[in-house]
Amino acid sequence: MPFSNVLGRLRGKQALPVAATLVAGVLPMLLFIPLQSPGIYDILIAFTVIGFFLAFTFPVLGIAIAKFTGKWEPLSDGPLFLGKWAPPVSWIALAWLVFETVNVLWPRPSGSGWLVDWSSMLATLVIFAIGSAIYAVMRGRRRNFDQRAMTRPGQVVVEGPGPRR
Repeated sequence: MPFSNVLGRLRGKQALPVAATLVAGVLPMLLFIPLQSPGIYDILIAFTVIGFFLAFTFPVLGIAIAKFTGKWEPLSDGPLFLGKWAPPVSWIALAWLVFETVNVLWPRPSGSGWLVDWSSMLATLVIFAIGSAIYAVMRGRRRNFDQRAMTRPGQVVVEGPGPRR
């Protein structure tokens, strides 16, 4: 999908993903209303917590790996980049995020049945499998992606050395 098509789905001055936001807000409500049970609230809270931890874990993992391999080039050397302390802080943050993710995913007896107890783990594994399948399919297409796909009609493309790898 060309980048211009993706931009077409973003709305407003801030280019917000309205459709994705509506789905992310409405889907839990649709699940919560008909499935009223003592465990559904626990499931929704666990899904939310897992989502937040994973959303923070992957960028921190990327930064930690980039700093470890020496590929990290900060935009500035301001006080937020921690200087020589950045790599150990990144790895400590990553270790904490992984620990907390496992802690929340770990099934605990709730008295609401095995499905409630294992729902976070099962849902995370299903989402991981779907994401891995999409990545495998899209990986070949990514190699064919170039700067021209990101331009708007009539925009001039200046050819250069390209991104550093």
